[in-house]
Amino acid sequence: MIETHPWEPFRIFNSLDAHFSLGMTEREFAFRFIQSLRSLPVRTVLNEKATAWRNNIQARKLVGVHLRRTDRAAHHRQQFRAFLMRKQGLNRELPLYLNIMYGVLPQGMVHFVENTHIMNMIKKYGADKYAVFSDSMDGEASFSKMMRVGKIKKVVPVQDNDNQIVESNLRKTNIEDAMIELLCLSKCDAIAQSNRASTFSLVAAMIGGKPILTPETRYPFYHSVKAEMGMPPNSAVLKG
Repeated sequence: MIETHPWEPFRIFNSLDAHFSLGMTEREFAFRFIQSLRSLPVRTVLNEKATAWRNNIQARKLVGVHLRRTDRAAHHRQQFRAFLMRKQGLNRELPLYLNIMYGVLPQGMVHFVENTHIMNMIKKYGADKYAVFSDSMDGEASFSKMMRVGKIKKVVPVQDNDNQIVESNLRKTNIEDAMIELLCLSKCDAIAQSNRASTFSLVAAMIGGKPILTPETRYPFYHSVKAEMGMPPNSAVLKG
């Protein structure tokens, strides 16, 4: 049995169905949910910026790298330490070795392990360019520094620097910038993520119908759709 993270679109379906009797199966809901993501009525200017960004990049294979280095790392560290103090059970969202890594190793070591893994996946995919999407400027810098030893070139996602605020090396943006980056990530040829439970990565992958290179996400919606439809929700050829 696959242990998963509690983010679950089917909870939305069950709640709505209980109140309004939607008259559709979970399979139908999943298909419509994914199709609705792929036809989001985002402002034309936002989609145009993301599309122009991708069209201007001359890349045979472009990988979008989503680095989640802030709340997620601290969350896992806190959970594992609570487990060691016998205040709660072991978090089953991640394999044991990742629980230990997040809970015990210094952050610099954790970042090195994650960066190495992502870099190897990018090389295995055969990418010639990559773009980093992250709220951690330190995380982006450390990953880019490691990638400089190879021949894979870095490109910069669309960002509105006028709206960008940096506090303690964390980049804070408004909702429009976040949506543009989500769209840019969805237009990459593949996505690599630093954590198996990254909603941002999964939603971008579903919008663009793009593969996730790093280990499968642990969201139950992903696995439920894959089991029911025979393909994951980020499949480009998903059919109802």
